[in-house]
Amino acid sequence: AYWEQQRSKLQAAGLEGSFTYHGAVDRPAKLRFLSRIDVLCVPTTYQEPKGLFVLEGLAAGVPYVLPAHGAFPELHARLGGGRLFPPGDVQAAAEQLLDLLRNPQLADQLGAAGRRAVLEKATIEHEAGEFMAHLSRLGGGGNDAASGAAGVDGAVPRR
Repeated sequence: AYWEQQRSKLQAAGLEGSFTYHGAVDRPAKLRFLSRIDVLCVPTTYQEPKGLFVLEGLAAGVPYVLPAHGAFPELHARLGGGRLFPPGDVQAAAEQLLDLLRNPQLADQLGAAGRRAVLEKATIEHEAGEFMAHLSRLGGGGNDAASGAAGVDGAVPRR
């Protein structure tokens, strides 16, 4: 139903022939898609809470152009790898996107830096280590059940 609504809107705007709908994609198809694009631009009107697709794009070395809201400013500050624009500012989004498309060396540099940052700072191992460090700080640095911190084997003891 949702797809049919969107398709009707595109037909009404005379844009039906200017897009290809690929349906739901599996991991190999997603990786192929990411290998074929120069810049990832998803100008959400809502405040995206996680930005998983940004991490996926960066892991593939694809720079981004995104609105500065939701999870995007935090991801940008932490990982770099792209550009932000004021939410709702279509002109600024277009300028940022065109700048990267017209400057492939810059886009490649941002994509490579973003990929390095994801591999250094956003792997499951890194995130688990950060989580354990937070638990340790919350528990006063102790490793006993009374402190609520992680035990020697990394498990959080039950109270």
